[in-house]
Amino acid sequence: MREGDKLIVPKIDRFARSVKNLHNVASQLEDNGIGLVFLKEQSRVVPSMQMLKIGKGV
Repeated sequence: MREGDKLIVPKIDRFARSVKNLHNVASQLEDNGIGLVFLKEQSRVVPSMQMLKIGKGV
């Protein structure tokens, strides 16, 4: 993946097995300028804020 790309994941549980694991991998993606979107949860990881945004408009 390249900077500016987004990784689309069907469900959070398919991406990470724990909150710590989610945080670590999301941080690595962010460091490389890659976005992260979860379809079922309608959520995304907000860059530089290290938080999960849930809801419409993701």
